[in-house]
Amino acid sequence: MLEYCSDYGIDRSRIAVIGDSGGAYIAAGVSMRLAKYDEGHLVSFVGQLIPMTSNDFLVKPDDYYEEWELKGLNREMLKGKYDQLAGRRIE
Repeated sequence: MLEYCSDYGIDRSRIAVIGDSGGAYIAAGVSMRLAKYDEGHLVSFVGQLIPMTSNDFLVKPDDYYEEWELKGLNREMLKGKYDQLAGRRIE
């Protein structure tokens, strides 16, 4: 990609890697891979928006959510939001 920056008028010093949800997880993986091979200087910013770092609400017992329920949330609402963010069809 960096090889063709000048063809598209892209400033090589302003390359960013950004992802949302599962994409944030990928952005983290890309940045870790770049760091591993001492190529972190190739990007100037890595952004992780709502990173998918856990699926606790799918595997935790119901009583884990009692504190959240006091705030008006419940497990089904959280699962629905997860499905929506994951691009799953919600019925």
